[in-house]
Amino acid sequence: MMILLNDRILQRENVKIDFEDRGYQFGDGIYEVIRVYNGKCFEFDSHMDRLMQSAQKIKLYR
Repeated sequence: MMILLNDRILQRENVKIDFEDRGYQFGDGIYEVIRVYNGKCFEFDSHMDRLMQSAQKIKLYR
């Protein structure tokens, strides 16, 4: 399979970024904010669970 990347036609195996990567194609991403009070993360485990679930849904993490 041939891929057009940066005005060059390349073999798929020579492309460093997978052209099917949704983050590359569509700018998909995840935004998560963790508040810190007195030097401690608030609800850290809940935030990390939500972050991992979001990453799995957009196939950023398996």
